Amino acid sequence: ETAPSFISKQLDIDYLITGTISKHKDSVRVIVNLLNAPEDALLVSLVFEKDYDHILSVQADIGTEISEELNLSLSPNELIRVNQIPTNNLDSYNMYLKGAMTSSTYLAGAQSRAIEYFNKSIELDPDFALPYAGLAECYRLLALRNKDSLDQEIKRIKSLALRSIEIEDNEFAHMVLGALAVTQECNWQEGEREFRRAIEVNPNNPDAYLYLADFLLHVEKSFDESEIQLKRAQLLDPFNINHKLFLAKYHFFKRDYKNAMTEFHNAARINENLTKKIELGFFVLVKQQKYDEAIKELETLMRSNEKYKNIAHEVTPVYEIEGMDGVFRYLIHNKVYFESLVSNEYLTFAGYHAYLGEKTKAIDNLRSAIDSNSHCLYVIPTNPYFDDLQSEPEFVQLMQRIGLAEILDSEFKS
Repeated sequence: ETAPSFISKQLDIDYLITGTISKHKDSVRVIVNLLNAPEDALLVSLVFEKDYDHILSVQADIGTEISEELNLSLSPNELIRVNQIPTNNLDSYNMYLKGAMTSSTYLAGAQSRAIEYFNKSIELDPDFALPYAGLAECYRLLALRNKDSLDQEIKRIKSLALRSIEIEDNEFAHMVLGALAVTQECNWQEGEREFRRAIEVNPNNPDAYLYLADFLLHVEKSFDESEIQLKRAQLLDPFNINHKLFLAKYHFFKRDYKNAMTEFHNAARINENLTKKIELGFFVLVKQQKYDEAIKELETLMRSNEKYKNIAHEVTPVYEIEGMDGVFRYLIHNKVYFESLVSNEYLTFAGYHAYLGEKTKAIDNLRSAIDSNSHCLYVIPTNPYFDDLQSEPEFVQLMQRIGLAEILDSEFKS
């Protein structure tokens, strides 16, 4: 068991809360320990007992008593958050939690299953705000892959998110609206406004800072400000693998490939099965010109993908005969790409062609991405693989179409 003093040094904190929860028949007991972390000293131990049906009110009780023990003066908004119970229907809350957990896995079919949980949660309590935001995010993620009736889907997503806010203003709905504006509508002002509003609603949600950090990195090219938001996210949730992966991408887009690979390996220590399915490591190693390692990473990536696992063994022979250029030509010929939340088919193939110096074909793919309203167009200007395209008039015109031409060839803002 890790000592509180060690955690204190790692996270730069003074206090730590630990606890246990046990259930006996229809009652629940929660024991909460407030520790002086640097001294490994117990300050107070609190015991809360509730009927199982009222378990959701324990969170409010804990927050109130802990703040009193520390002599904290809570603001009116903080008092509201501490005492707020999202729903009085425990079954509805459990359905919501199952939906949120399922959606966060991003596995095949996860969003469809999560939608079933969220709908059940709403059926049990139509006035519970959070499952509406969960539904909106599921439909947004599904719309990234399916462009059919996109306008109708956007209307549905906004309607659900706004309904969630109407019931109870919450950061989750604002994050959905912000992500929708940035990834699917190229509405940069609306995206930033929603991300900042999410932080205002709940300054303790790490994902809100992560969304804003991503926006500032790509759309504003504001390196320092993005790093500030990222550090806030990490302080709130230091062991979140998504934060580790974002830090790896952050260094990649900064052209700091050594640290990008270091953070990618750190993420792999948390969940190696997940990182095996993410293409970032391959692209970083290519930029480092560590081609032997890049080929191993690519083979691992292809073996972890049902579409390409049967041809993964072909990569090394191609590399040995034709070098890295031959590998990229092979990927193009066999239409190998890895769909993700920050890339798609057109952007991937544009990167392949750009690596090979085939600027016209790279720009043609970028044009197709914009014409088809592909998601995540905002990462184009900051992608290192497109650096040599930035002086091309056609590339500049494409960036003008999505309102990002002004950040081309600019250094990261301090």
